Amino acid sequence: MENSLYWNLPLDTGLSSPNLETLYLGGNKLSGHIQSDISNCSNLAQVDFGRNSLSGPIPKSLGNLKYLQILVLYDNQLTAEPGEQEMTFLSSLSNCIFLEELVISFNSFNTTIPDYIGNLSISLKKFIASYNQIKGQIPMKIGSLKNLTFLDLSYNNLTGNIPSTLGGVEGLQRL
Repeated sequence: MENSLYWNLPLDTGLSSPNLETLYLGGNKLSGHIQSDISNCSNLAQVDFGRNSLSGPIPKSLGNLKYLQILVLYDNQLTAEPGEQEMTFLSSLSNCIFLEELVISFNSFNTTIPDYIGNLSISLKKFIASYNQIKGQIPMKIGSLKNLTFLDLSYNNLTGNIPSTLGGVEGLQRL
């Protein structure tokens, strides 16, 4: 972390490290796509690819990481799947029942937040998605994230009202 490592992630790395629990590669100069075979590292609990030059969509296979607690992908050039109107990768992350932090700020998703954001882990405490060109309304289902303490959707293209359901998120400290 915080080096000047250069690496263009190959299209098929064949990555398989089932005992790997933490992968911190943030603050480097990694480029290419996040490969779907990262899910072969089945014990990953913490993944940090923040502050790199990664591009393309977030692989849905991340939802196979059943022990995932922290996912940091901010400050890259990540996008939605071509032609998608919403952040569909969030659906797969609903399988990550221990997920506490999801940080995806400073990317270029240019989509809406889907209603199924409410299906994310009940243990989710931080959802940080600022500076992403997110459009549309904040879904009412976001109020289902009862343990949320930090929600940052600033500097996007959101419209409409703040959902009244956020009033039921009693632990919310930062909005």
